[in-house]
Amino acid sequence: MKKETALDVLRRDIVKLEAKRSEDLHLLKEQLHEAYESIKPVNLIKGIFKSATESPEITNGLSKAAMGVTSGHLIKKLLFGSSHNPLKKLAGAAIQAIVTNVVSNNSEKITEKGKDIFNIIKSFVTKKKEPARVEF
Repeated sequence: MKKETALDVLRRDIVKLEAKRSEDLHLLKEQLHEAYESIKPVNLIKGIFKSATESPEITNGLSKAAMGVTSGHLIKKLLFGSSHNPLKKLAGAAIQAIVTNVVSNNSEKITEKGKDIFNIIKSFVTKKKEPARVEF
């Protein structure tokens, strides 16, 4: 068997280091590409939107706000319709703001009461009626 010389050891180490360098360069290029993709404006907006929709605090706040705005708008339309009178428009906007604020601040209570009412109606609808008894 041939004895390994210092030159052979050096060549083997050089080959290993070149392979490692090539692998590190490939990983660096991948990381650079990922960093470039992540700072594109479209991807930044997507990331912000995704993190906002995954956060329970934000989704809870959005649902409260949506519930408040929707109910405020409905009350305004029910009370004033689509009036052209500036005083009615002003009163409608004020009532809408008040209702929106009250509903969004008390959305949990309103949701619970709504569920209670729904369950009561559901129990009346699903309750089976017994046939009337006729006694002689």
